[in-house]
Amino acid sequence: EAVELTSFIPLSHLEALKEHDIDLTTLKGQSLVDVDIVIPLAPGTKNIYNINADITGAKLGIFGDAVTLDDGKLKGNFNGDSVTIDGDSKINGFNSKLFYQMNLSEEKKKAFDHSLQVKLNFAPSKAIKQGAFVVDSGKANVDISYILKDDDATFAINSDLRNVGFTVAKMGLYKPKGRAAVLKVEGDKGSGPMPSKLNISLIGADGLKIIGEYKNNKIDDFLSFSEIKYTNTDMKADVLIGEHSLKLNVVGRSLDLSRADIFRYLDKESDAKDTELLIRLDSVKMKNDIEVSDVIMRIRCDKVKCYDGFLESRIGTKPLKMEMISKENSELWRISTQNAGAFFSALGVYQKMKAGSLVLTVNTSRQEVKAGEQISIIDGDFVINKFVIVDTPFVTKMLSFGSIQGLLDSIKAKKHVSFTVMNGGFGYKNDILRIEDAKGEGVFFDFTMKGYVDTSHREFGLKGRVIPSLYGLNNM
Repeated sequence: EAVELTSFIPLSHLEALKEHDIDLTTLKGQSLVDVDIVIPLAPGTKNIYNINADITGAKLGIFGDAVTLDDGKLKGNFNGDSVTIDGDSKINGFNSKLFYQMNLSEEKKKAFDHSLQVKLNFAPSKAIKQGAFVVDSGKANVDISYILKDDDATFAINSDLRNVGFTVAKMGLYKPKGRAAVLKVEGDKGSGPMPSKLNISLIGADGLKIIGEYKNNKIDDFLSFSEIKYTNTDMKADVLIGEHSLKLNVVGRSLDLSRADIFRYLDKESDAKDTELLIRLDSVKMKNDIEVSDVIMRIRCDKVKCYDGFLESRIGTKPLKMEMISKENSELWRISTQNAGAFFSALGVYQKMKAGSLVLTVNTSRQEVKAGEQISIIDGDFVINKFVIVDTPFVTKMLSFGSIQGLLDSIKAKKHVSFTVMNGGFGYKNDILRIEDAKGEGVFFDFTMKGYVDTSHREFGLKGRVIPSLYGLNNM
C-alpha cells in the first residue's frame, strides 16, 4: 500500500504537515518499491536511503479536501534528505502534472520546507456553475505554485483564459471564448496552509479589469474589489463571507446589465447563510438602452427567506420603487413606477408600450429551493393605467379577422392603440411565465387574455376575446 511509504518519513515531519492540512498518512493507492538502505556500523555516521516508488491509483485530499488528487500515476523518492513526488493525476477532476518536494535536512531547508508545483489542464466537459459564476466552455492551462518555509506560505496562480468563456450574469460580465483574459493570483507571506492574503487580477479585452484582494482571519473570508470594469461597468465591491453569513456591498458609477437575463436574478445563491446586499450606483444600463439612475437597493435574508428589502431609483424622469413585505412562508415584492413602458422595455419583456403607471406585486418562496435552482413566483398581479401600444401590426392583424372595417382603418391610421387600464395575474416556474385572467379596457377595444410564455425557448401561447368598442357596445 502506498501509505506504507510514510513509515520512512520521521513522525515529527508528518505531524508538522498535518498542521497544514496535508496528511500523507491518508494516501491511497498501490506502490512498487525499490528499497536501498545502507546502515554504516561506525558510530555517528548517517544512514543512507535511496527509496524509489511507482504509485498507481493514488488518491489524496489536502487543505481540508479543497484540493483532491485522484487516479494518480506517481513516482516517489526518499533519500534521507528529501521526499519528492512527481507524475500525472487528476486534481479536482482535471488532468494535471505535479511535482512535490519536502526537505528534511537543515541544509536543504534553508531554501524551503515544502514546495508544490501543479500544471492543471482546465477543460470542463460541461458548464460549471458556482453561484452567479458560470464557465460556459473552453480550456486553459493553470499554473499553481505553493511554497512553505518556516510556517510562511507563498501561493500563486497564473492562467491565460483566452480560450475560456465565462459569465457573471448578475454583474453584467460576459467574457466569450476567444477574447483575451489573463488571471493572476499572488499571495503575501502568511501562516497556515494558505496565505492569509491574496492579490487577484483579471485583465482582458473589452475593458475587462478586475482588481481585488482576498483576506482570511481564520473566521471570515473577505474579498475587496477596488476595480470592476467591463464594457460600460465601473464599480467596486466588498464581500464578507462568514460560516453562516454573506454580506455584499456594491458602489460605483455604472453597471451594464443590457445583456443580462432578468429571470436569472431569481436563482438562489446560498442554502445555509444569512445574506445582506447593499447596492449604490449612479446608473444601471438595461436592455434597449434604458437607463435606471440613482439606484439604492438593500435586501436582507435569513436562511429561510428574505425579510427586508427596498429599491429607490429613477427610470427616465420617473421614480422606480420596490418594497418587500415579509410573510409567514413567502416574500411579497411590490414594484411601482410611472413609466411602465420603459420598465418593460428595460427588462426586455416588451418594447411597444409607452407611458403608463404600473403597480406589480410578486409573491415568492425560497424555502424548498436549493442553491443554484430558480425561485418560483407563486403568484403575482399587475395593474397598468393609461398606456399606449405603438406600431401595432400584431394587434391590427388579430383584429382584421373579425373587426368592423372602419375600426380597423382607424387603428391603422393612428398606428397606436390607447388603453385606460390593464390588469391580471401571473406566476413563474421552470422558465414558464403563466398569465391568468388578464383583461384590458381601451379606446378602440377591450380584451381578455390568458396563456403562457416560455422564456427559455421564446415561445408563447395566448388566447382570449377581443371586443371592439363601437358606440359603447362593448359595455353591453
